[in-house]
Amino acid sequence: MADGSRRLWRWFSSHTHHVVMVGLVFSVPVLLWLCLAFLPAWWVPGTSLDERQAQNDVRTTMLQGLGGLVLGVGVYFTSRQLNTAQQAQVTAREGQITERYTRAVDQLGNGEVDVRIGGIFALERIARDSPHDQPTIGEVLTSFVRGRSPWPPSRPGQFVATAALDKVPELHSRYADVQAAITVLGRSGFAKALTLDLHQVDLRNAALGAAHLEEAILVGAHLEGATLWDSHLEEAILTAAHLEEADLGGAHLEGATLVDAHLEGAYLEGAHLEGADLTRAHLEGATLWGAHLEGAYLKGAHLEGADLMRAHLDRATWREVFTDSSTRWPEGFEPGPSGGTPRTQNLETSLGDG
Repeated sequence: MADGSRRLWRWFSSHTHHVVMVGLVFSVPVLLWLCLAFLPAWWVPGTSLDERQAQNDVRTTMLQGLGGLVLGVGVYFTSRQLNTAQQAQVTAREGQITERYTRAVDQLGNGEVDVRIGGIFALERIARDSPHDQPTIGEVLTSFVRGRSPWPPSRPGQFVATAALDKVPELHSRYADVQAAITVLGRSGFAKALTLDLHQVDLRNAALGAAHLEEAILVGAHLEGATLWDSHLEEAILTAAHLEEADLGGAHLEGATLVDAHLEGAYLEGAHLEGADLTRAHLEGATLWGAHLEGAYLKGAHLEGADLMRAHLDRATWREVFTDSSTRWPEGFEPGPSGGTPRTQNLETSLGDG
């Protein structure tokens, strides 16, 4: 007997929810019928015609309220079902994105360049579909670039560091996957999601026109001969970077750090260098025609043979700047030691304080 009671109790405990639901299904209609049958007569007692009419009015009101309650309950449960369905869709979508991400990352390690490029563009698509995954994907792509094209060159097939620039093929020819990765990084908003770490990379003769690389870390990067016209490098850190013969026409380098950077022979026509730090920068033979250097800091910069015709030099700091007779200045401009009082002397060597 005791065993039977325990079994009954265990069954009841495990089926409490169902028992309650069955009880509600049978008890609620009975309770509603009792309320409609007896409550109006209790609220409006009497048997006269007017009193019965009043009782019917009460019943009508109760039924309307009950209808509204049923409607509200229906809306509530429908909303819950919709939320559950939406959560299921989100979960399914996240699962699909995770699967796509895993497959794309696996492609980056494939031996075929076409497969690697496919993985790169797949990651770009995932970053657009799932913005909260963009920083992670950006880290993956920057790591891919650093690993595939490091400086100094150490990977099979990389051109030696001492190769003449005109002998180094364009990046898309020698490393199409690296070009694809840097293109994706520069066009899909990754610079807004994270700080792009591209230090010590070999991007000689890369195509980066109009790329967005704001605040990127490009310390020691080699971008000789790179196409960077109209690119966005605001606040980027280009310390000791190599940009010899690079095309930076119209590029945005406001506030960029270019300390000890190499820009020999670079094309910087109309470039924006407002507030940039060009301490000891090498600009020998660079074209700075119409460049914006307002507020730039050029202590110890090398401007031998540089063309600064029509450049904007307001508030620029000139200290110990190296020039020679071939340095071309804006018409009527003769730099003083700090960009203030124009001076004509000592232009052949350096502009010191005295």
